[in-house]
Amino acid sequence: LLMRPLFEILSRAPAWEVAAVRHGLAPWVADELAAAQRPVPPSLQSAARSQVSSALKVKRLTLAAIDALAAAGIRPIVLKGYGLATRLFPTNP
Repeated sequence: LLMRPLFEILSRAPAWEVAAVRHGLAPWVADELAAAQRPVPPSLQSAARSQVSSALKVKRLTLAAIDALAAAGIRPIVLKGYGLATRLFPTNP
């Protein structure tokens, strides 16, 4: 699959940084910019750290809930979020 470089796409959209943060894509965009050796705006870097932190908290709580259900003999079917990603993409959720 061929894609235009991320920074070319972003340079055409004046509100790209706000949109990336709003849609939860700050970590991915920051990583792609860094990989392309482009500057990562400080506000995007801060949002990326915040989103990663929140995602790790949700992951921890999701796993704790699944463990609690398993201890009660209930096998949940996770249809959204980290649980679904783990089921569909076990090596890199």
